[in-house]
Amino acid sequence: MIPDRYTQPGLLFALLLTAVERADAGEFDSSRYAYFREFVVESAEERVVTFRLDDAVFDHCGEDFADLRLIDWEAESPVVVPFALERRLGEAREDAGRLASRITAVEEKENNLLEVEARLTGEKSDARVSRIVIDTPLKDFERRVRVYGSEDGTNWIELVSGSLIFDYSRYLDFRRTVIDLPPVEYRRFRIVIDGAVETLASPYREIARTEVDGEVFMEETRTTESVRPFRIDALRFLETREDEEVEKLLATYETATVLIQHDKESNETWIDVESRDQPLLELELLTEERNFRRVVKLLLPATGKGDGKWVTAATGRVFRYDLGGLDEERLRFPIPEQRYGRYRVAIAHGDNPPVAIGGIEQRGPYYDVFFVGTPGHRYRLYYGSAEESLKAPRYDTAVIRLARKRASPWTLDALGDEQENPEFRDRGSGFAFFESGSFFLIAIVIGVVLLAIAIMTAARRVEA
Repeated sequence: MIPDRYTQPGLLFALLLTAVERADAGEFDSSRYAYFREFVVESAEERVVTFRLDDAVFDHCGEDFADLRLIDWEAESPVVVPFALERRLGEAREDAGRLASRITAVEEKENNLLEVEARLTGEKSDARVSRIVIDTPLKDFERRVRVYGSEDGTNWIELVSGSLIFDYSRYLDFRRTVIDLPPVEYRRFRIVIDGAVETLASPYREIARTEVDGEVFMEETRTTESVRPFRIDALRFLETREDEEVEKLLATYETATVLIQHDKESNETWIDVESRDQPLLELELLTEERNFRRVVKLLLPATGKGDGKWVTAATGRVFRYDLGGLDEERLRFPIPEQRYGRYRVAIAHGDNPPVAIGGIEQRGPYYDVFFVGTPGHRYRLYYGSAEESLKAPRYDTAVIRLARKRASPWTLDALGDEQENPEFRDRGSGFAFFESGSFFLIAIVIGVVLLAIAIMTAARRVEA
């Protein structure tokens, strides 16, 4: 029998590791997070809920959002809620201009016509539809389409006469199902499509022969036909947006401090910015000056040196021309997308007089959180941890993705005020070692060594 004084240390380490594994597996420890925001879901039913991360979250959250946790605070004990974090940009111009709509009537008319009526359902009263897209799964077709608009659903005005939609997949990948409209403010539309039902001949032929004394007496060729209705999956009503409106899909993030100074030696204007760790991909200079063109550089602090030196991260050009009939400007320039804290924008003037700069605007993508919310439940969003051992969670978000395709999420207007977590314990320095992989590896090695010593000692006693 192995003595207890040798087995107990190994057993102790084994129990320790088991306890840690169980804690990591599902229990939530709020003391690891410095801040939280609280909110209540007020939707009428259980559904996907979404909210947008703001400057306060960016300011304290880790680089890869590994320390972001959503907790249902209504349960008997805090429950971790799976969520999907989505980065959003104004890239999908067509979808960005899509207007909410509903089909109100479908009818097959005489002369093989298909008539569909729809109306806009969104709250935007000044929406101007410029295109209608007919989504259909059919291949190899050609149809003429007429479009009418109405204010009251009774009096209809023809907007488009005989627009052609088609698919020539039989010959090549050439397809068009978009109908261009003159910009109108009607909220009711009638789409009339010729060829509601199409008769298709089979590409195969059946040949019947009648033979008499080994010779063909009669030969008959038969073909078959099939009927194919014109299937429509969806009607999409699109609104034309100017570039400025589309670009509003980028978030404009506030700066903590901005210091503008002119360096006479280099004849450069320096804009030193203290940001709040927001994700940025574009900067815009604010100035009233005109008729200039300048080279601009984005500079970042040289990491690990602490000597006040800067390294160039991006270079761009800005200009504004306003002379005679010339009226052009580009005061925005792209930068590598990342989370920015402190940076400098240097504007090189060469031998020209300095351009007076009034400030800078910074823009970047939105980050939206999606989760399945329960009506009336109180939730907390925790963040702000310096622990390197925290890893970004990997949740099963399949139901969230599927539910979003069938119904629009319930949108939370704003998170509650940021609160300091009274249970927070800073483990960012020395204590972090005891939760790191190195500590547990050492613990395992020590446990194995103690167990081996105990076995060898027991074996020697048995031999003796």
